[in-house]
Amino acid sequence: MDTTSDAVQARARLWNLMLGGAEAYEHDRWLLSRLTAAVPGFDWIARHERDFVTRFWRFAAGDRGIRQFVHIGAPLPAQMPPHLRLPDPGRVVYVESDELLYRKGSVWMSTDSVDVVSTSPEDGSAPSLLGVLDVAAVIDAIGGRIDWLEPVAVIVPNLLSWADEGVARAWVTQVVGELAAGSLVATTHFFDPELPDSVVPIEQVLHHLGVEIGSGYFRRRADLERMFSGLTLETPGVTLAREWWPNGPLPPSQLLVDELLAVAVVVADSP
Repeated sequence: MDTTSDAVQARARLWNLMLGGAEAYEHDRWLLSRLTAAVPGFDWIARHERDFVTRFWRFAAGDRGIRQFVHIGAPLPAQMPPHLRLPDPGRVVYVESDELLYRKGSVWMSTDSVDVVSTSPEDGSAPSLLGVLDVAAVIDAIGGRIDWLEPVAVIVPNLLSWADEGVARAWVTQVVGELAAGSLVATTHFFDPELPDSVVPIEQVLHHLGVEIGSGYFRRRADLERMFSGLTLETPGVTLAREWWPNGPLPPSQLLVDELLAVAVVVADSP
């Protein structure tokens, strides 16, 4: 896992490009072309993730009445930031470990009800993904902007796929342990559907990602279920992104890319 600032920025630029944004370099476009050659429609991974985040936000605010949201990673928003997809998103805090992304996010997204905070080291050392993988640093950066005694919805897109299983499980478990009962933690993961025609494309994607922006993990269902063992998952548990709380009947999947992103929503139980 490459946690350096350059790698974090490159992942953010790639996701922005996959969502139709312009915050990308020519090399990012080259990388996406290689990924698309391996998996046609690869950009739909980011689109499935964005749509899942929007549906989760609506579910948490509407069905569960949660009014506080923490989004791990200040996005390079293509079209509009996630919170603006709802008429009243509640109290929102974006958390970013990369200084450049933090500064851009602050300019684009900060309002009276929306803050962008940084976990960048104060000692001047290079920021990295490790900032948001340090739960204590995240909570310290948020400070009093969130009432931790009330339910919080934590959104964790495009993060845990870059951490090994032990780190990812420990992170989710620790976050859930810090939250009030009734809080939710929404996660996304690259997914290995264990299909005969998915083996080579996934290997090619991992190769290109590993060479250019740091190695990630396509986890199988059993791996994800083990990661969340002992935690309470919102129905339907570990599932494909497009199948979590859909807006209506889903058409049959036509592309492999529809099978390559899984999600899970963890519920914080009473202590």
